[in-house]
Amino acid sequence: MRLPKLLITVVAAALFVLPAAAQTPRNYDGTPQTESQFVAARVYRALVGREAEPEVLAQLAADIEHGRLRQRVNAIVISPEFRSHIYGLAPDGILAQIYQGLLEHDPDASAAGWQRMISTAKYADVIAGIIATPEFKAKLAPFAPAAAATSATAGPEVPPSVTCQENVVEAVRRDLGGVVFLQFEAATIDGTVISGAAADVNGGGRRLTYQCNPTATYKYDDGLRERRVAAGSDFASDVVRACLTDIRLKAQQEFGVSKLVVQSAGLMTGGSDSQLVRGLASEIMPSGAAGPAYAYSCDMDGTQVTASSIKVK
Repeated sequence: MRLPKLLITVVAAALFVLPAAAQTPRNYDGTPQTESQFVAARVYRALVGREAEPEVLAQLAADIEHGRLRQRVNAIVISPEFRSHIYGLAPDGILAQIYQGLLEHDPDASAAGWQRMISTAKYADVIAGIIATPEFKAKLAPFAPAAAATSATAGPEVPPSVTCQENVVEAVRRDLGGVVFLQFEAATIDGTVISGAAADVNGGGRRLTYQCNPTATYKYDDGLRERRVAAGSDFASDVVRACLTDIRLKAQQEFGVSKLVVQSAGLMTGGSDSQLVRGLASEIMPSGAAGPAYAYSCDMDGTQVTASSIKVK
């Protein structure tokens, strides 16, 4: 019996697609890869053009878990194998090898900054920077807990007043510049309108009032539309400092960030006696170049961090 041509085509297509869809990253011994092993395998392939031996993969994965990615990359790029692998390649060719290893495609026009770093041998900066991009992070989705499993344990939604205050902090930073630290009083909610007051701690303690309806607007009580912030301004709050200590450690552990510069912080009132800290920070690469931007948050009980998170913005 001969099958209809259309049915043969559909069956053939299914046979071609299904194995790829079901395939998951695995180690040499057949066990599923962890996230750190997946990243380690990609990094090694990007730098030397081949798969890592099991013991090398294990060592590199352990270093990634402990925030030592850059140190390991720096060790690999001085090895004879790496030198042999890139021999005769121009910076664009080296970057193409790295892109294929990490992202599985060639660089596009947006990779010009990475190519300049390659030309000055800033390999660790390039690897860490690409790994922090949304495109690479999307490849880590299979390692994230299932949405159904996390939804039951997810924390409460961010109150509209906190979102409003976050927007006020960033409006001040965007409009007037400098390191922004606003300490908020309790907000007033009237229907869809949220309003309140805050002290601009790093701006001389000046008081401002704000409103979100829904766009965040603000006005300093003295009527001046400017900020004078001393260079290297600190966050003069034990609560905020405790949060930032936790966030810097988490940035190193989760993203391999060695230098995180905090650009803004808002200290807000949470439920009962709790306080919230929300803001933005950015990575500074060893070369001095600006790296990815991050949004961070801490739930605080006094100076104790009860929950915290940092994510690429």
